[in-house]
Amino acid sequence: MEKAVIAAYNLTSRKVQGDFQSVQFNPNTYSVSRTNTFQKNSSLTYGRMADDAFLKSEPATLSVELLFDTFVYEAAESSQKDVRDQYRLLRGFTKIEPDLHSPPHVRFSWGKVSFVGDILSIQETFTMFAGNGIPVRAKVALSIQGCYDEDLAVSSNNSPDRTREKVVCQGDTLWSLAQQAYGSPELWRTIAKANGIENPRKLSPAVTLTVPALPGGKE
Repeated sequence: MEKAVIAAYNLTSRKVQGDFQSVQFNPNTYSVSRTNTFQKNSSLTYGRMADDAFLKSEPATLSVELLFDTFVYEAAESSQKDVRDQYRLLRGFTKIEPDLHSPPHVRFSWGKVSFVGDILSIQETFTMFAGNGIPVRAKVALSIQGCYDEDLAVSSNNSPDRTREKVVCQGDTLWSLAQQAYGSPELWRTIAKANGIENPRKLSPAVTLTVPALPGGKE
């Protein structure tokens, strides 16, 4: 089975860059959440409570727990390997890069699932140790805050005559994606057909969709 991968990602070029971290075991579950913020309104309007004021939408957050294990049965204590070496690259994605003055953006990808954002936290829980205290098994809880929709919007040099990919964000619809890609929401069927979507109202976040060129366009 294909393994999930976390890699540094360039938002400008929309490409993975540098080395990548492949998981040792695919996760059993992952979750994607998003939060809206409202200002509670205590005033009365025409004898009833006024509506709460919408403030902003937070970017989506992907949460996943990964398992890493280096324990070898019946192996000498001195030959047991530190499990932290298994995900050294993942820990490196939280460090500030001199050129960026910040940690790199990352992409979590697993089959057709693709989520781009910034690592908010990595929580390491060590559950097994060698006799000399070296950790040999760990659960790593990873939290990635996604980019805002506008950060992943189709750039101006991407035209309707080029096939490309789009990471679905919470709140996206086929109609809004067609508007972004082609300038017309009525062309949503082009995207639906290219991705085998039968129910246009069921669009899962964090999935990568193919946005095809318009008929007659150049590849």
